[in-house]
Amino acid sequence: MGGEQQALRLGADVGSVFTGLWVASADGRVVAVKVLTRDDPVDALVRALGAAAGTLELDLTALCAAVTSFGLAGETTARALVRGRAVPTALLTTSGFGDTLEIGRVQRATAGRAAGEPAQTRDRPLVPRSLVVEVDERVTRTGEILQPLDEGAAKQLLQGLAGSGVEAVAVCTLWAAANPAHEQRLAELAADALPGRTVVRSR
Repeated sequence: MGGEQQALRLGADVGSVFTGLWVASADGRVVAVKVLTRDDPVDALVRALGAAAGTLELDLTALCAAVTSFGLAGETTARALVRGRAVPTALLTTSGFGDTLEIGRVQRATAGRAAGEPAQTRDRPLVPRSLVVEVDERVTRTGEILQPLDEGAAKQLLQGLAGSGVEAVAVCTLWAAANPAHEQRLAELAADALPGRTVVRSR
């Protein structure tokens, strides 16, 4: 890139054997690298980023600073989900949308299957309904706060998860892509109420 920093889009797939990384720059240049995963997926991702940075004539810090979007897929994670070996996880979501995983309208039984191949349905949702927590808040698709987050109620709900055995909390509220303020605050509340648990959010 001749030292000129441009916006970069990244996509990575962390597998049990190889980790692949795809980088696209604003001028249309595309770089793809592949490294051995070995025993540490995080280390593999960092090494892949370093290899891509070298190809683009950037240091790793400059590459990371130029990233505008980053998509991550994980074969090891997918295997854990398919085999039902994921850790007990709770989901915090917008009130009224707690059944989304149960309904699963986006996941079609025939998705990714060849014509005539028997369809298979999912055995169970990724998070059991008993661990789905609906929080009073609402953001519109334009990012406007239609209903402020009820922090007091959210804290009480989170306290109810303390003895549930959950090891992780996923925060995914409606239209957080347009305004992540509620998700960010819920993640903070979850970290305070459930110390030691992994807390992630969609934005």
